[in-house]
Amino acid sequence: MRAELKWRIKHIPRNRNLVADCLAKLSLSWKSSFQVIYEAPKEIIDLLQEDKDHGCFM
Repeated sequence: MRAELKWRIKHIPRNRNLVADCLAKLSLSWKSSFQVIYEAPKEIIDLLQEDKDHGCFM
């Protein structure tokens, strides 16, 4: 039996998706283009709640 996946794509402006914007800026200083993040960097902890308040999490 094949599982049917439903995708939902929603545009979220940069000023409403603070975590992604911050991670993109942080990545400019990383030595490798591949990063595995096990815990949220301290720079985004407060931004996670702000993004949640803006409805960025589906």
